[in-house]
Amino acid sequence: MRNNQRGFTLVELMIASAAFSLVLLIASSTAIQIGKLYYKGLIQSKTQETARGIADEITGSFQFASGKVIAGASGPPMPAGHQQVCIGDTRYTYAIDQKVGPTGTGIKAQRLNGAACADATPGSFGRELLGTNMRLLELNLNPPTYLDSEKETLQIKIRIAYGDNDLLTHYPENADASSAPIAAANTGLCRSGIAGGSFCAVSSLDNVVKKRLN
Repeated sequence: MRNNQRGFTLVELMIASAAFSLVLLIASSTAIQIGKLYYKGLIQSKTQETARGIADEITGSFQFASGKVIAGASGPPMPAGHQQVCIGDTRYTYAIDQKVGPTGTGIKAQRLNGAACADATPGSFGRELLGTNMRLLELNLNPPTYLDSEKETLQIKIRIAYGDNDLLTHYPENADASSAPIAAANTGLCRSGIAGGSFCAVSSLDNVVKKRLN
């Protein structure tokens, strides 16, 4: 009896392998893009949550403490580029546009435990409120002019970013860790259309709060 069965030819096997490789490549690229979008959403959510957390902490310090807001108060020597403000029984030490890492500081909260702002021991300057790779682009505390100043109100403006210098618009393109900014930090946004842009986020908050204790 004659056997009519036949296998694939070499050309057919090559075509099948190429088609399978193409499908695998498309599936892999799709999975990578989905992963990037998920990670981007995670970073944006974390950055917004951190900004809200700092605003809530400063709000609590202002509303439920009998002390005043002492911006730029004299006190222990600050590291280069750092500033401080005392609100009630808490001192906030912060640096603008300094990425948090092994040596960088964003904003730290330190309880004064009844000591005057100028007399408190600096220690490690308290608890860091920003996460790794985040930076404080703006911290502005002002009594707003459009509210009755007798109500002891405070305007809190906060701007936080996540990402390296080259991902932010107030730095030049292809900037590295040593690059100087080309614009004010409070104007910084995520740069679009570059590789790695998925891993950048900026969050801003502008709140007005009233003191509850006198």
